[in-house]
Amino acid sequence: MGAWDYLGGIGLLTILQGLFFKYKFVGCRPPLASIPLFIFCILTIIIIMDYKEIWIDIRDEHELLDTQIVAPNEETVIINIPSRNIFANVNWIKATATKGTKISLICRSANRSQTVKTLYFAQDDNIVSLDGGIKNPLVKLQPHSGGLGLQQILQLVFATILTGIFVGSFFMEVKQLRFFIVGIIFFIIYQVLSKSCLMGKYVPLASIHKIKIE
Repeated sequence: MGAWDYLGGIGLLTILQGLFFKYKFVGCRPPLASIPLFIFCILTIIIIMDYKEIWIDIRDEHELLDTQIVAPNEETVIINIPSRNIFANVNWIKATATKGTKISLICRSANRSQTVKTLYFAQDDNIVSLDGGIKNPLVKLQPHSGGLGLQQILQLVFATILTGIFVGSFFMEVKQLRFFIVGIIFFIIYQVLSKSCLMGKYVPLASIHKIKIE
């Protein structure tokens, strides 16, 4: 019996419970109202535990905009935790692996995933780096229309600023150009010290546009 069969049974039980209350059948008491909710919670936990393997896609935003990994079966769940954010999830990943769930780390070529494995999970046999990354035969990919991540957008902004300085050097006096450059330097220092990203606030959140596979 699959997870959806469990949920369907609970749904039917809840409907029957409601009918009992509506028509006030003999023997129906208010405390019974908590039974469907209790069973639903238990089965939800069982459904989550049905996942025998977790694939952690550690690629960055711009890579996910190009391709997204598709779960190979119903017993595998895929989540995305960028490699630079793994450190904040080490305890959860280790705790999940100790419960018997196999965890595979996946990136584009297996270089980053192997680095993460070595740095954080060297002693955890149930946490592995998937050989070959997304080129592994087990990995199925859903192509998307692509796009730029936050890093690429900020790099373009930086390149635009440098271009502006270069062009301005032909039209501005040296003193004015120096003031302009110093202003940019102080702005960057302020961003670093305040741990803020003013430009990043104006970058829209990414959205996925799937490409249909014929």
